[in-house]
Amino acid sequence: MQPIDPRQTALLDRARQEAKSEPDRALKTLVEFEQQFPLSYDAEVVRLEVLLRLGRRDEAEALGRELIAKDAAMKKPVERLLSRVRPR
Repeated sequence: MQPIDPRQTALLDRARQEAKSEPDRALKTLVEFEQQFPLSYDAEVVRLEVLLRLGRRDEAEALGRELIAKDAAMKKPVERLLSRVRPR
């Protein structure tokens, strides 16, 4: 297994923090993340939360379905986010 790049962790942590109060900025940070690193479930879950906070529920639900289709273990975390996170 390849070690995780500290820059990858820093960008994802930044996106998580921004998702709470600045979802527009978090979305830009996720784009920056995706330009530099391969997609990860962690990044996709943050994207799901950001989409919900921005009121883009249809996109969030579609992403949630994709995540569950890739990994059935994602069903509960995705459903939890979909039921818990509200637009800002």
